[in-house]
Amino acid sequence: MSVRIGKNVGDDLSEGKMTLPLIYARDHLTPLERQMICQAIESKSAEKFSDILSAVKSSGSLDYSIGQAKLQAELAKKALAGLPDSQFKTVMADLADFSVSRLS
Repeated sequence: MSVRIGKNVGDDLSEGKMTLPLIYARDHLTPLERQMICQAIESKSAEKFSDILSAVKSSGSLDYSIGQAKLQAELAKKALAGLPDSQFKTVMADLADFSVSRLS
């Protein structure tokens, strides 16, 4: 499965960032895979990036994260419904759409 996310996914590991795909994977993988992710985050290392990416893909966390991003974009647009029409409302709705347009 190929997913375009518009960024270098190894950067999050190198920066020690625990992102939604990593959190979901951590919670749905074997203890050994969970430990591998946690160690990579703690040490801010992308050394085992290919193993982690494989584990993340097999856990279903990419699909889960994409679904959550799309859900949040829809909720954001619904929250705008009560506002009067304006260029600002349109830009905010477009921004919600754009934020998930790079996902496939």
